[in-house]
Amino acid sequence: MNTRSTGSRHRIADLLAVLFLGDGVMWLLLPSLQMESWLSGSARWRATIRYFADRPWLPRIIGTIEIFTILWWVRKRSR
Repeated sequence: MNTRSTGSRHRIADLLAVLFLGDGVMWLLLPSLQMESWLSGSARWRATIRYFADRPWLPRIIGTIEIFTILWWVRKRSR
């Protein structure tokens, strides 16, 4: 087994876990700002995004699910 490529894969996986964890925290702390970053596309799509940006419960649910999924994945990987 090539340990250099295995180590690189682990580092990439760790980096992705940290990125997704940070994204989940952003969903929790700044839900409206996070939703506003998706404002490209058709008028119908923008209206849907603005609807949910005004109701921060959905972005916070997304952030919570993202954080728990990453924590579960890291725990499973460390076994």
